[in-house]
Formats: sequence, C-alpha cells, structure tokens
Amino acid sequence: MFRLFCLSALTATAVYDAARLEIPTLPCVLLLGTAVICTPPDTLMQNASAAACVWAVYLALRALCIVLKSPVPIGMGDIKLLSILALMLGALDCFRLLAASGLLSGAAAAALLIFRKAGARTEIPFAPFIAAGYALLLLEEVYVP
Repeated sequence: MFRLFCLSALTATAVYDAARLEIPTLPCVLLLGTAVICTPPDTLMQNASAAACVWAVYLALRALCIVLKSPVPIGMGDIKLLSILALMLGALDCFRLLAASGLLSGAAAAALLIFRKAGARTEIPFAPFIAAGYALLLLEEVYVP
C-alpha cells in the first residue's frame, strides 16, 4: 500500500509538473511524511547518506553551472523529489531510478528534437520521468524473482 501511495503521489506531481513546469511542495511533504512513518528507522538512517549525496551532487552541479554561466539543467523541485525517494529507496535503487529516468527523458527529448516539436533550449518536465522510473522499479520488484 505504501508503494502504491508513493506512485499515486508521484503521478499527481508529474501531471502538475507537465502542466506548469514546477513541483509543488505539498506532494513532497506528503511523500516525506509517509516515508518517515512507513520506513523503519534503521533503514532511514542508512538511506540518509543517499539523500545527502543527491543534494551534494546537485549543489556541485549548480555551482558548476554558475561558474560556466549556463542554466541549471534540473530544478529544485526535482531534487527535493529525488532526495525523498533516495531516503525511501536507498543508494542503489535511487541510482537505478535516476538511470531509468535519465534514459526515458533522453529518449523523449531525442524524439521531440527529431520530430521538430521542440528546440535545443526547450525545457521539459522531469517529474513525469521520475514517476515512470519509479513505476519501472515497482514492476521489477513484482516481476523479477
């Protein structure tokens, strides 16, 4: 039931992000509260380093973009969402989630460029791909022995 709630919250966040290119705080707070309530404390403590690593990598990327005077490729709402998922899933599953989300978003961006529906500077929302990556993780958990 916990995973289903997380998937529904991520789906709602993805729909909102696709419409407005921003992630509201309420789903992040709900996911964080659910993670704290439903995840055992020892697992939360182990996964806290994964969440901190997500923040550290984002801050390093943001600093690099500021130095190079280029736009930051991922928004703060996406980082909040990813750090909460890292807290729930752990480092390995968070990496797998990021890999799946990155591959899916890259394929979508390539398709948009090929069919000339978007340009090189067009922003695309990342939360739908995070939700799709999480759904893939759940499917793997169910169907792979």
